[in-house]
Amino acid sequence: MSKKGYSRPGLFGSMNYYDANGKKVGESRPGFFGGLNHYDGKGHKRGIAIQDF
Repeated sequence: MSKKGYSRPGLFGSMNYYDANGKKVGESRPGFFGGLNHYDGKGHKRGIAIQDF
């Protein structure tokens, strides 16, 4: 049986990601011009997701 992490909604449309032990491993926050900015558990920006219309 493998342990999996989980996610919980944060403030202002963000999403927080946790490992199986409850340690925060990342976060996604809405960007100023749309899309999502992804951050690691230490708050360093790791990428951007933009939706094409």
